[in-house]
Amino acid sequence: MNTSQQPITPTIETLEGTTYKIELTTSSTGKPVGRYYKRLTSGPNKGRYKLLQNFAFSKEENRTSWVENKLAVINKRIQEKTEVTTAKKKIRADMQHGFAVGQILYDSWGYDQTNIDFYEVVEVKTKSVLLQSIGAEVVSQSEGIDSAFVVPDATRKFGPAERKVVQFYLRSPDNTPVFYIKMETGSLSLYDAGPKGLQKTWGR
Repeated sequence: MNTSQQPITPTIETLEGTTYKIELTTSSTGKPVGRYYKRLTSGPNKGRYKLLQNFAFSKEENRTSWVENKLAVINKRIQEKTEVTTAKKKIRADMQHGFAVGQILYDSWGYDQTNIDFYEVVEVKTKSVLLQSIGAEVVSQSEGIDSAFVVPDATRKFGPAERKVVQFYLRSPDNTPVFYIKMETGSLSLYDAGPKGLQKTWGR
């Protein structure tokens, strides 16, 4: 039974799906036993089930209540996964990402310093954008100790424009899409600092 497609219903001995498994057995002393497993999806034991809970109950009614609770949790996860899958398909079919020609994006990155790289959106397609790397100008009288504020300078362009795929993730709890453009050092942000600029720092 595939837990990603339909809810789980109880069986007598073993309840098993692609993600979760419940085993109902009896201990050597005759007590009802319930075991709850989750299938591993990565690592050296990928595909095997990991035991999460193992209980011996004083009576069958207690085990029945435990099973019902586990089923409710599993089925909720199945429903949530189905909703996410459906939402992703709908978003991919109509990528209303909001990027527009003329927007200035920036990448802020660095370990012991803060580098600011600016990009201009020069072309927009349904699932991608064409980015042109542009220059940065230091804001007058903004220099400090190992720092300064910079603003984008679209009159200076570097290298050929590069096409980037627009990606997204779903924000909980309403599965609202958040679109972004991934770079080697992180993801781009929309520049909205105006003439104040963004702070750039450098180490010694």
